Amino acid sequence: MSLTLVTALFSFPGQQNRPYHEYFDYFELIATTQVPILFFLDPVFQGTPEVARILETFPSVSIQWLPLDSSFLEAWGEPVQLPTHRNVRKDTQEYMCIQLMKLKCLVRSRDLTRAEYLAWIDCGIFHIIQNVAQAQQRLKDMTTRIFLRDAIIAPKCCPSIIPQDITESVCWFFAGGFLLGHRDLLEPAYQRQRDMVELHKPKLFWEVNYWFLMKDLFVGYEANHNDSILFIPASFDDLDRV
Repeated sequence: MSLTLVTALFSFPGQQNRPYHEYFDYFELIATTQVPILFFLDPVFQGTPEVARILETFPSVSIQWLPLDSSFLEAWGEPVQLPTHRNVRKDTQEYMCIQLMKLKCLVRSRDLTRAEYLAWIDCGIFHIIQNVAQAQQRLKDMTTRIFLRDAIIAPKCCPSIIPQDITESVCWFFAGGFLLGHRDLLEPAYQRQRDMVELHKPKLFWEVNYWFLMKDLFVGYEANHNDSILFIPASFDDLDRV
């Protein structure tokens, strides 16, 4: 079984949760595993010391330059409506677009690797990890495992807490920071997400909310925003059809 990790870092000045150099520091904790990684980067990072260090230090990392795709907003036809219950500073339309890039990056990755399975991992995921060495080993172990071919595997966060209005509050049915799927599943999932965005216009909200609306494409395992996000069960029997 072959696996490639996919992640990305896009620029939205003044709105990121932490300085960019911290995201690069967290990324290095992923890269240290030597698992093959496709790292999609906003072109604004070209020529930075952080990128130079990655290229010099981590041969398993392939950097791909990709600007943030918010082009679909240009054809929106009316003003974007963001959720009422959100972090006004962070949850902007640019931030929502960044979250929606996850499946797009996975689809684009199919032309850049022959890996049978592709896994999205948030660039800064290690900021929620306590046992770094254990999490890194779990990523390494994934390269030797066999996974399902008929559903995308995702960590379920709070499946019992669903907002009354999915367009107005964040839905943490899925944790959002990690996904793993066979390469053939990614294009249909991305197209389904596009359909969901179109269906709910002029509302624009979090990627995990759209994923909840298309949850029939996923199987889940119990997790949270901590080390458990990378604890994929050893047995398929412990994965829940959601």
